[in-house]
Amino acid sequence: MDIQITFRDGPIEAEVSAAEDEPYTEVLDSLAEFVEEYDPVGLNDSEELSEDVAEGTTDGEESTGREAADSGTSKSNSLFEQVDASDAELQRVLKTGRVEDGDIKDFPEIIGNTNLLGDSIGERLLSGAIVTLTVLEEAHDVGRIKTTELKQGLGESGLDIDNWTAIHQPAEKDVYLDSRGAGPSGTTAVRAPGKEDAYDYIQALVNDLREDGDTDE
Repeated sequence: MDIQITFRDGPIEAEVSAAEDEPYTEVLDSLAEFVEEYDPVGLNDSEELSEDVAEGTTDGEESTGREAADSGTSKSNSLFEQVDASDAELQRVLKTGRVEDGDIKDFPEIIGNTNLLGDSIGERLLSGAIVTLTVLEEAHDVGRIKTTELKQGLGESGLDIDNWTAIHQPAEKDVYLDSRGAGPSGTTAVRAPGKEDAYDYIQALVNDLREDGDTDE
């Protein structure tokens, strides 16, 4: 009598057989050897793939959740990417002014708490200058103006321009401002380090507004 043994595992099928005159123990030994060496690779890979997909989905959901949470904690505006504030909040601390054909008709004005701009008259004048010049550059693409115009504009923000020479006292003055010439023909522009600090001062003005609870969304 012939001996035939079939091994099945999912799509895998193995068959071991022996003729009637062959010892049946050899058939069993062959089957045992096959089972010992058998590795259901397809099944294991499928399980691992399923786990990876599940983990990937979870990570993606967590990432999306974090991004959504982050977007809910910050505000954007149409002027300064570096400042966490809405347009409504900026309008409560700054007036962007009006420029026509390169001529300043209405000068930008700081209407927030100017005491945040520095401890001394010179510091407040310098900080007010970099904020004002940054607003002109970002909102109106005006990079350099007459120094006399800058002085007048800072006066409209309530800064002490009667002590204008104090603006030269802070050590950062030449780092923040690029001043050329003197008198009526003198001009001033804001340098990159000045713009960076200007964003910080604008943020401080907005934060002060929020602390007072006087914000409009």
